[in-house]
Amino acid sequence: MGAIELTALLWREREALAAVLERQQELADALRGSDPRRIDDALLGREEALGGLRPVVLMRDIEIVALADEWGAVTGLTLATLPRFAPSGPWGGIFADHLRALRDLAARAVQDGREIDALLASHGAPEALRLPVSPEDYTE
Repeated sequence: MGAIELTALLWREREALAAVLERQQELADALRGSDPRRIDDALLGREEALGGLRPVVLMRDIEIVALADEWGAVTGLTLATLPRFAPSGPWGGIFADHLRALRDLAARAVQDGREIDALLASHGAPEALRLPVSPEDYTE
């Protein structure tokens, strides 16, 4: 595997985060409508979206380690530090663009998650499950 495969995984991660955002919006809408059946379906939808995100994040992390080895980079390379170790050419910019997009999506997901927590609390529901990502996951 290499940079091309990692780029494909980053697109999948962006799509998976977008799916989480979509499911969270459906959940927020259901909570505002107070229909128990719709809330249960929306909670399940969000959990399924999160379930789709987890393996992509794991595969991305594995691919970064492999690419770091291929590029002769130090151990502990992260998505945030990857652009600094990219060989000359487009890869540094490509990975930096993915990082910016992922940070934005993660920040929106966290913000929406806080709104959902507040809506669930207003319904007397137990604390919502936290997202497995945060904007900090995309920093050094």
